[in-house]
Amino acid sequence: MHALYWMHFAANVVIGLASTWAVMSPRVNDGWFGKLSLILLALAAFANAGWAWIYPVEIERSELLLNLAVACMAVRCYWIKSHAASLKRWCRRRKCRG
Repeated sequence: MHALYWMHFAANVVIGLASTWAVMSPRVNDGWFGKLSLILLALAAFANAGWAWIYPVEIERSELLLNLAVACMAVRCYWIKSHAASLKRWCRRRKCRG
């Protein structure tokens, strides 16, 4: 069970960092409502990480799975916005298939 608490904490930190990056990045064009939503998501994720740090017994598995899924989507969004275009250009130069 101890590993689940660390996974929950790490997932919330990843969500918070990715949301903060999305708010500050000029590549993410979500408009004012999207930016506001991302700010609220970042604040909620950091608050949830703090809660997991202080009260680890309160965490349920369904909440952990939801936060892990959102963290994976946040990493995917960061990857697509930051590195996918350069990888695609690199593959075109080398005529990669895929």
